[in-house]
Amino acid sequence: MHPFNWPQSVGKPGDQSGVALLQVLLISAVISVLAIRFSHTARDHVQIAEDFDARIRAQLLASSIFHEVLVSELSDEMVRVDANYDVFAGGRQPGYNRHGDAFLWRDSVRVSIQDYNGLLPMLYPRYFLWRELLENLNIDTDEINRYLGVWEDIQDADGISWQGGDSEPATLQGGQAYPNQLAQNNLFLKWAFADNPDLGRRLSSYSSLYPYAEINPLHMPSALLDDLFMPDLAGSIKRVREDRSLSLAQRVSIFPDRYTDGQLHFIDSLAIKISVVVPLDVGSWRQSWHVRLAPAGHDPFFLLPD
Repeated sequence: MHPFNWPQSVGKPGDQSGVALLQVLLISAVISVLAIRFSHTARDHVQIAEDFDARIRAQLLASSIFHEVLVSELSDEMVRVDANYDVFAGGRQPGYNRHGDAFLWRDSVRVSIQDYNGLLPMLYPRYFLWRELLENLNIDTDEINRYLGVWEDIQDADGISWQGGDSEPATLQGGQAYPNQLAQNNLFLKWAFADNPDLGRRLSSYSSLYPYAEINPLHMPSALLDDLFMPDLAGSIKRVREDRSLSLAQRVSIFPDRYTDGQLHFIDSLAIKISVVVPLDVGSWRQSWHVRLAPAGHDPFFLLPD
C-alpha cells in the first residue's frame, strides 16, 4: 500500500460528538415543549376546578339568601345573631320592594322580588288593563280587538270565533292548531301576537301565569307603569311607593276614582318571584324561585313550577 493512501474514515470523533449534542438538544426541546404543554393543561384544570368551586359556592350563597328573604317575608321581627351582619327592622333591607327592582342584600349580592299581583293575568285577555295597555302603546282599535279575541279563542274550549257566530279557523296564523285550553306557558301569548313578536315579548314580561283578580299597581314593574299609565300618574306611583313614611291611604289617594272603585287593590299577595344575583370574578350566578307563601300553614311556603 502506498504510504499516502490512507483508508477513508467513517467520521471523525468531533463529528460524532456534534451529532450526539444535536440529538440531546432535540430531545431536551421536545421534553420542554411537553412540560410546557402539561403545565398549561394543569393550569387549565386548576382554573376549571376554581371556576366550578366558585359556581358551587355562588349557588349555595344564592340558596342561603333565598331562605333569608323567605324568613323576612314570613316574620314580623328578626333578631341579630351575628355582630358582623346588619339586620334591619323587620328583616327588610334598605330598598326592599315587591315591584322587581333589584336591591343590595349582603356580600354584594342583589335580590329582586316580584309580587305576582303586580303583573297582568295571562289567563284573562279580557282583563280591562290589557286593553288600556295596548291603547297606550298606540295599537289600532281593530288590531286590539283581533289580538285579544284570538288570544281568548286560544284558551277557551267552545270552538266559536271571537267575531261571533263563526267557528274558529283550523289553525292560527303561525300554523299551530287551536289549543282550546288555559295557557301553561307564554307560548299562547306569543302565538296571539305572532305578527308582532316584539310586542308579544313585551307583554310577556308584563304578565304572569299566576293571576290575581286583585291587581296592585304599586307592585308593577317600572316599565309596565310607564307603558300603562300617563306619565304624571306613573311618576307619582314610583314616588309614593318609595316613600315608606306614607300610609297606604296616602298612596292610594293618587289614583283616579275609577281605579280605586273596586278595579284595583293595594295589598300584598302570597305569590312572589324571588331572584338572587351573586357576582363572580367573571360574570354572575342568577337563580330565581317562584313561591307561594303560607304563613299560617304547616309548611310556611311551597315552590311553584316555572
